[in-house]
Amino acid sequence: MLLIGYIVIQPQNEPSEILIMDTPDPKTAQKVWRWNLGGLGYSDKGVDGPYDAAITMDGAIVADFITTGKLNANLIKTGMLQSNNYKQGVSGTRINMDTGEIDTPKFKVSDAGEITATGGIIGGFTLSQNTLSANLTFNRKYTSTDVERIRKIIMGEIKPTTADYEKYDLTKSGIINSGDYMAIKKMADGIETGNGKLIITTNTSNDAIRFLDADGKDVINLGRFGGFIQTLTVNNLDVDSLDIRNYISVSHKNDSQGIYIGTMDIDNSDTTYIALDDNNELTAISLCGYNGSIEAKAFNNISLEERKKNITIFDKNAIDIIKNSDIYEYNYKTEKDTDKKHVGFIIGPKYRTPKEAISADGESIDIYALCSIMSKAMKDITNRLEKLEGIK
Repeated sequence: MLLIGYIVIQPQNEPSEILIMDTPDPKTAQKVWRWNLGGLGYSDKGVDGPYDAAITMDGAIVADFITTGKLNANLIKTGMLQSNNYKQGVSGTRINMDTGEIDTPKFKVSDAGEITATGGIIGGFTLSQNTLSANLTFNRKYTSTDVERIRKIIMGEIKPTTADYEKYDLTKSGIINSGDYMAIKKMADGIETGNGKLIITTNTSNDAIRFLDADGKDVINLGRFGGFIQTLTVNNLDVDSLDIRNYISVSHKNDSQGIYIGTMDIDNSDTTYIALDDNNELTAISLCGYNGSIEAKAFNNISLEERKKNITIFDKNAIDIIKNSDIYEYNYKTEKDTDKKHVGFIIGPKYRTPKEAISADGESIDIYALCSIMSKAMKDITNRLEKLEGIK
């Protein structure tokens, strides 16, 4: 658009500035370019200004808007940088240079340094909506030779070396135990790779932290109301409740004592175990089925004198205790009516069960106490027979 302008040089006697105006008279002009020793300025309010756009003699540029293709500078001082399409929460970018705030629809930095983002990668972690995740890679490979060596270490056949601890102590607990054996055996058999994924989410409190295996299945899942751990190996455990989906190995770092609970085939069997590892002497209790039955080679009660106190002779009439008790047949409420019935005592106000054989919590039968009562009854019967037969 071509505009007509008027040039005035003033003052007439000693000219010191040039005016370019929209009228020939400075008194009536509104749009004015003014150029003198102080600089070049523009005003749309007349000769007296203010001049909102200017280039001053000290190199400063004063303007509400600058349009440029490229701008090269060593230092730009400004209060706010804002894109043309900026609309809070919708589009564009605004940067407050005084407070450090950055505002975009998907990325924000507050004046307190708090970062809000809906996606991206931070230090190897992938950030998405309410979720932070990272792929986990396990580079070590194991073979059947490693599995056999760990078996020998656990069974006390060989002593572990420094290299063994470095290679086989996966939890860095200072010992090589059953938990390490099971994890490495799975990797050697190709069942497990050691790779996985960590996911931290704020979407739900039920599974806020998750470790997944290579197949995307949960290995550890922790939330506000609890969680589960597929495999656990620890030196010290203090919890109200714990859900272990695969196996647990709890070990004592100093003397290699530990407890192992899970499926274990060190002796080529496939049975659920509670194994007590006492200085590499593995003692296992085999748990068969879900109904609470226990199989073992022996059930031994501690009976050393130095472990007991308040010792007195049991002088009650054991025969009368047996005579005044009843034996019942029954099914547990978790069983079907057609299941084979059990034979034994019933604890309850309507049933005659010897109190001497009831456990301290009042809910079960003390097998050792019952056997002792029966032994006393046999002794009493033997004494009576000897008297009847005149045997001394």
